Amino acid sequence: MTDKVAITGGASGIGFAIAEKLHADGGRVCLLDLNEDSLKQAKRKLGGDRVMTGAVDVRDEAALNLAIRAGAEFMDGLTGCVASAGIGHRKTILDGDAEDFARIIAINLTGVYTTLRTAAKVMIERGTGGSLVSLASATGVRGCAERAAYGASKAGVINLTEVAALEFARHGIRVNALCPAPINTPLIERVQDANVRAEWMQGIPMNRYGEPAEVAELAAFLLSDKASYITGQAVNIDGGWSAAGVQTAATRIAKGA
Repeated sequence: MTDKVAITGGASGIGFAIAEKLHADGGRVCLLDLNEDSLKQAKRKLGGDRVMTGAVDVRDEAALNLAIRAGAEFMDGLTGCVASAGIGHRKTILDGDAEDFARIIAINLTGVYTTLRTAAKVMIERGTGGSLVSLASATGVRGCAERAAYGASKAGVINLTEVAALEFARHGIRVNALCPAPINTPLIERVQDANVRAEWMQGIPMNRYGEPAEVAELAAFLLSDKASYITGQAVNIDGGWSAAGVQTAATRIAKGA
């Protein structure tokens, strides 16, 4: 089956890597992102006539609905959707504030809610079923200092994914989440300095950060019929970090450094 997939946050990072993988395998993709310039660059990199782009803020449900539906029309269907739009945030609970917290939740969690909800509606209306993949995080699985808002948003994504899987199963729609530890993306480069990166590395048995292409391979599998009996799962892709435990900024903060 040819993939026909809409991807929020599709212009860069993990979202774009997923688009690259699907496109290389012959699929059609609809890249949705906030940054129009990034979308233009992404479309140019992919090339061909199997790519559509649209500028949209995932906090605007009406606009997102129109964008995903336009993508489904362009691709002549919607077999999958990836909710990967999100922003990073590093502050302790005491240093942060409620406004920051609400902004992260609005984009990283509510944005996934509206994406999954809209895509599922389109699939149900078309009677096709499909696969939905949400981008959570290793920090949504285990607590990580300085990641209160971000971690809470990603923990919410994991639970939302489970609920969506239960509710959408009768429509032939599978829903799964990806839980990566740090991946070499522009977002990570913005929010992690050398010290933070070194702390993370102490807890990753494979002793390296992951690459977007590695996450894309897992996403492509979950979107495909090869994963036909997998739903409601939060899949860790973290180089062993979740097995090793948390050895990051918690130690530094506890010492008052």
